[in-house]
Amino acid sequence: MRRLIVLAGLSFAVAASAASCVGAGEGSARGTVSVPMCRLNYTDAQPLQWPLNFYAGERTGRILHFRAQYGGAVSEYTDHLYFLIDDTEALTRQIASSTETDPTTGQRQLTVNVTPAGTANSIVHAYLTFRWSCGRTKTTRLGQNVSLPSVSGRMVFRSVDNGPGGSRLTDVPSFEIEFRDARPVGDPAPTGFEPPILATDEIGRARLTGSMRFEYDNSVPAQGFPGP
Repeated sequence: MRRLIVLAGLSFAVAASAASCVGAGEGSARGTVSVPMCRLNYTDAQPLQWPLNFYAGERTGRILHFRAQYGGAVSEYTDHLYFLIDDTEALTRQIASSTETDPTTGQRQLTVNVTPAGTANSIVHAYLTFRWSCGRTKTTRLGQNVSLPSVSGRMVFRSVDNGPGGSRLTDVPSFEIEFRDARPVGDPAPTGFEPPILATDEIGRARLTGSMRFEYDNSVPAQGFPGP
């Protein structure tokens, strides 16, 4: 998982014209989460609830990737949602030709499937990353890099950032995404948990719903590393 994210970041760094931006916007995410090794257990009765008020992203050509989180800490020290859009131009064309409309406002929109990265004929993918919650939990062997990939879901788009010279607004009135890492925890399994974690237990799963709306025109360049 980490390799995918790091390589994507390197490809953007190579592009001289690419720059990180922080978008001004709002949003929220809510749902169930189970990552036993990090002692994360959010249920329908007591769900995870995140305000999403910080959006950091980079792009090269048609590719856009961004993270949505609460607060402006660097990604290595935050829990966040990470999104990868393989072709923003294609997505914009699909929105423009869509016959789907919001039943309340009548605004044009498009429902897009969210899939694992590399899925054929799909351009939107997501990860749910717990670098803060899992990194500070000493009993986990996964360090600060617990990322659950999307396995299914949908996002409703009204618009998507198209880079300088185009619309900078990304408007997602709703999303519902299932995340899962079904790989086994491994042997030996961690001890000291109630109930005990088995070597065959999966790393984790989650299902989140929410919305987000942000615009990079109202932003400033992101500081990737601490200053002197």
